[in-house]
Amino acid sequence: MERTTIETGRSGEKLAEKYLASRGFKILARNWRWFKYEIDIIALHEDVIVFIEVKTRGPRAIDEGAEIKLPQRRRIIRAASAYLSMNVRGDMSCRFDLIRVRKSKGDWWIDHVQDAFEGASA
Repeated sequence: MERTTIETGRSGEKLAEKYLASRGFKILARNWRWFKYEIDIIALHEDVIVFIEVKTRGPRAIDEGAEIKLPQRRRIIRAASAYLSMNVRGDMSCRFDLIRVRKSKGDWWIDHVQDAFEGASA
């Protein structure tokens, strides 16, 4: 039975969380929503708040959409700004990462792109 896009996405996000935790990231929030905007994972790593978009692809998916396009970057930045204003007191560095998760021949692989885009670029 084929997995739905939502199931594949959730599996990818869980794998991304395990990957991040194994590298010393502290997960602060999952699927954090602010109005119509969502951030897949918010984590703390070495005194930096990291807003992470997870892109998961199944074995038959072409690699289209593996990057974060400008409209989505804008939505992530707006949500990140709201998160910071609601949850962080004082100055704190932040960055925007992309984690690409792909299933191929029964195995999953993860590609972590730090600083995938600048907050001011959108």
